[in-house]
Amino acid sequence: MARIGLKLAAVCGVCIALAVPVGGCAPPAIHPPAIREAANYSAKASRAGLTIAADTYADPEKSKAVFGVDLVSKDVLAVNLVFENSGRKKFFVYSNQISFEDANGEKHPRLQVSQVAAAVEGKGFAGGKGTGGVSVGVVGISGQPRPSVAQAYLEVSLAGNVLTPSSRAYGFVFFGLGKDRLVTGDVIVPIHDTDEDRILVFEIPVP
Repeated sequence: MARIGLKLAAVCGVCIALAVPVGGCAPPAIHPPAIREAANYSAKASRAGLTIAADTYADPEKSKAVFGVDLVSKDVLAVNLVFENSGRKKFFVYSNQISFEDANGEKHPRLQVSQVAAAVEGKGFAGGKGTGGVSVGVVGISGQPRPSVAQAYLEVSLAGNVLTPSSRAYGFVFFGLGKDRLVTGDVIVPIHDTDEDRILVFEIPVP
């Protein structure tokens, strides 16, 4: 099966602020997780030959294993999305419009990587609000993160992807959490079915 879209590179030589720096600029790198077929994840949804899996990183140890920090303690929920197109259609992922609706019905737009980086560095962001995108520009945060931190999160973030038949794409999306830090709910993913020119909305319940 062909693999397209995001390259989950090893992030060599990139300085990211996830722990106390060594020599001023060498905290641990982000370690992307191994990717399985979408059907092998517990949280998933399927329509029209496309399966989307959502793997949340709410558990502190699970988050630390990848990011070196408990992101929920920073009011950030990380979700790794895996897209598996086993049919004959072509789809486009509206990655900037992906959102999270928590168990109380509160909707959380996707955060920019600059907002995630600012939260990790203790500089905060605009109260759970996202601007939906992978831009490294600083929007809605109280202090600028180091560019290398935003870049590190950008490299593992999901970008807009065309899903051709027999293809796979994957990457992280991040959401700001409200004051209750609810991590259960639905990840909502809009998809454009280009063959039939229609929008499919996947709602993936996450525990």
